[in-house]
Parts: sequence; structure tokens; C-alpha cells
Amino acid sequence: MSRFMRAATRKKREHLLEVAIRLFIERGYEQVSVDDIIAATRTSKGTFYHYFKGKDEILLDLPRKLITIIQAWSERKPTQVPSLEHHINRLLLELAEQVAPSARLLRSWIALSLQNDSLKSAMEELQQTLYQSLLRWLPEPGKTNALVSAFFGTLLLWCSRDDGSDLPAAMRSQLIWVWEGIRHTAEERTATLEEEPKGEFHMQVAIIGGGLA
Repeated sequence: MSRFMRAATRKKREHLLEVAIRLFIERGYEQVSVDDIIAATRTSKGTFYHYFKGKDEILLDLPRKLITIIQAWSERKPTQVPSLEHHINRLLLELAEQVAPSARLLRSWIALSLQNDSLKSAMEELQQTLYQSLLRWLPEPGKTNALVSAFFGTLLLWCSRDDGSDLPAAMRSQLIWVWEGIRHTAEERTATLEEEPKGEFHMQVAIIGGGLA
């Protein structure tokens, strides 16, 4: 296949995807049929099914985009970031900004992931990718779990409200509390280590600093 044909094919697929997601957001996933997507894109069933097995597969684009963002974030080197807290917040806020325009779509995606094996696997892959990527930078499972739980918990609460609230603002507010807890725990552990008898070897616990972006 020529480079021109590959570009044309990619453009046609992206157009189908863009229109379908716009319809999902405007009407709700359940209210949009494959025929609606075909009519809106002025294409044929053959063309649609050439690119997608069904409309469920279109929903897989959302976790794939988020995973791509996480992977790109993970490639940065420690010397390229101002602080650990700033770097992690930057990722979680960027993910929130990516999801923010799609509250109705996200609600459908979460609900369907409980019933559809492909969407469920995509959700699990997204959670694991985020966890493993954060763990590389913050190699303490408890703290990493707290950040991942805060991220997905904020998403669930935000999309269930359907009140037009600002997701990045809600995420930023939640992260403030999570980092306060992480710092407090680190300070308590450091204080405990300092009170123990001298002469014994104890691992030093670093206190995470930095501020929100």
C-alpha cells in the first residue's frame, strides 16, 4: 500500500471515529446506532465495518489515547522534571483534561465495561499502565495506589454528577489532599525512625516535596 493510500485510509478512519464520538457525547452512547454513524459520515456499512467490528470498538479509542499519554509521560528522565510531585500531577491533570469534554461518553464507557469483555480489559489495562508508570517514579505501592485510586475515584464522582463541574479543578483539589496524606505519612515514619535506638541500621525514608503545577 502506498504512503498516500495509508494516509487516506487513516484519515477516513479518524473521521469515522471523530464523528461517532461526537454523536456519543451529544446523544449518549446508547442512543446512537451504527446506521446513525454511517449517515452522519456519508459512508457505507462496508466501510464502517472495514475499520470497526462494531460501535463498542470505537469506545476503545478513549483508553488507548490515555495509555498513549501515560507512555509518553513515562519516557521523561528524572533530570527533566522539576519535582516528583509536579511531574505526577502534570500527568494526572493532563489525563483529566483529555477526558473532561466527554462526561456522557465516560459514563457509558464505565457502565459498558462491566458487561463487555473488551472494554473491561481496556479499563484494566489503563489502570495497570497508570499504576506501573507511577510506581516507576514513586516506588512505594501504598502511595502509588492512593494516587491511582484518587484519579479514578474523582473520575467516577465527576461523571456521575453530570452538573457541568470542572474535572481538572476537581482533580487538582483531590491531589492536594492525597499529597498532604503522603507527606504526613512520610513525616511520621521519619520521626519514628529518629526515635529508635542508635547503633541499628534503618532505611531512611525520603519526604516528597514540591508543589502543584
